[in-house]
Amino acid sequence: MSSERRTVRPFDIDWRLKRSLTDAVLHYGDLQCEAGDSVLVTTEYARRVPTLRWCSDDDFEHFKRNIGLGETEPGFDPALLTLVVTARTGSLKTCEIVLCRPVSECHDLDNPSRIGERRDGTRWTAFSADSHGAFVDAYVALRRDVDVSPEQPLRPSRAGTWLAHARFRLRCESDAELFRPLPLDEEDRKRLQLPKGTVSFTEVANDVADPSAGVESARFWVDKALLEAIDAQARSPWAAHVQRQMMASFLTDVIAAHAAREADADGPDDAYEDLKESLIGRVARLLADRSKPRRDRDDVLHICRRDPAMAVAFAQDVCALLPAVLESLESKE
Repeated sequence: MSSERRTVRPFDIDWRLKRSLTDAVLHYGDLQCEAGDSVLVTTEYARRVPTLRWCSDDDFEHFKRNIGLGETEPGFDPALLTLVVTARTGSLKTCEIVLCRPVSECHDLDNPSRIGERRDGTRWTAFSADSHGAFVDAYVALRRDVDVSPEQPLRPSRAGTWLAHARFRLRCESDAELFRPLPLDEEDRKRLQLPKGTVSFTEVANDVADPSAGVESARFWVDKALLEAIDAQARSPWAAHVQRQMMASFLTDVIAAHAAREADADGPDDAYEDLKESLIGRVARLLADRSKPRRDRDDVLHICRRDPAMAVAFAQDVCALLPAVLESLESKE
């Protein structure tokens, strides 16, 4: 369910079922997050109580009827549908099912529903990782495969297919960081099988277009001695040049990873809205918003995939690399 990037559904279902989760609100302590939105959690991330309010109390009975609409359509007995809530965090690479209830058993569903703890009282991992927040996804999905008659094509039939979906994002302050250089010492150099003369290296661990991985899909390693030298001369033109060069190198590697992965992909490009929480989405936002004049984010994302060399040129411009190089050279004269 969570691996899809696009929100295109190749079939049609009752609009009441399709929109049944649009009014859901995630409460995280005293913070609120509406479906499709995000909220910044600055304090007590691992202490706040997460609950999911499906709708207003006045509309709750209508909500339970709407998610049970399968009984009015051939082949969609409510017993085939389940209400599922998952929580995942890119930093720990975990995805947990925090609520799972067959639609036919939702008569005693709580509104709001507590989703923060396991049955033994321990807190779910995604709500304990305060370094990179979490994605919370609510679905109405098929519990098992459904036989579809030839007279009814384009009907959802595979187990796990979602018919309604709402996403919520819990952000932490560290999310604002696009990347943080990590010191490359001898131990990591051996682990990554890098030669001794390597200055920097981008370790791509996941698909840079995966929204659930976010900035954790790639790590940027820089020679430890070089980082120490930069710190020692932080205000020098040379240090400014090297830091901008490192940023441009990281952006270049992310763009290259995205272009290589998408080279053989069929179909239209992903929309920025679908990838905005992914690493390449954040890169596209940076390049678009800091360009002069400002560029369209979807256009920049398209260029990252179709013309990576041009996207790298955008990155060098946004990083103000040329002025930094010239100033560094002038300071040595």
